[in-house]
Amino acid sequence: MAVNREVAGSNPALTVFSLRIAPRNNGFFSHPQEMSIQQAQRNELVESVRKWVHFDNLTESLYKQAHNARTLRAQHEAQVIRLLEVSGMKNAQLQITGATLQCAQRTKPGDLTWGLLEEQLHAYFKTKGKPDETTAILEFIQSHRGNKTIDYLKKTTVEPRS
Repeated sequence: MAVNREVAGSNPALTVFSLRIAPRNNGFFSHPQEMSIQQAQRNELVESVRKWVHFDNLTESLYKQAHNARTLRAQHEAQVIRLLEVSGMKNAQLQITGATLQCAQRTKPGDLTWGLLEEQLHAYFKTKGKPDETTAILEFIQSHRGNKTIDYLKKTTVEPRS
């Protein structure tokens, strides 16, 4: 199936799509047959594509902004903690508008990876004095893990024509 785009003027909302379905004939495409879409469906498709592109661009922009904000926040957090330690005020409570800040610690578990799982299973069997079944267990888990297939719109950036 191929999608052709015809632009009416410079307004992207007026973009018209025509779908072509090329039936297979012994593995080769033969003459494409036009498939018409009624005007209401065409308008709905154009509007849906326009909105998808808008929100895709917005999502990408917000993701970059959030990433940059988290990076800068972490840098400033490290600087504040360092300055509090240097000045001997690590246990101080800082009053800010609507909140207080103080140094604290949190513990989070390490990432659970295949490598860590394998390493820990080897250690488990060694401490229990049992035959090591790590490879069989990991192969079983990986073969029964399952996959989920979803439909999505794949966006491929193309260079503008000059």
